Amino acid sequence: MKASPIAGGIEVSLDPEEAGFVRSLPDYLDGLGDDPADPAVKRLTPTIHPDDPDASAEFDRFIGPAMADERRDDRDLVATTI
Repeated sequence: MKASPIAGGIEVSLDPEEAGFVRSLPDYLDGLGDDPADPAVKRLTPTIHPDDPDASAEFDRFIGPAMADERRDDRDLVATTI
């Protein structure tokens, strides 16, 4: 990998193996699903109030869908950028 500053950002040059890995990330992340037992899903949706299950559930009910939308938008941005 080589990174070089350019006007307004950074240009990154990857070898084919690195580029393939980066290109696969949006599909991998999109395929995580919603299984709460999946460790990857748990890392993306941590328990906000570990000592208060009711407060965590309330937070998830109000904020969870917006967070999922933002993650989806971020995946789409990565997919279109690479």
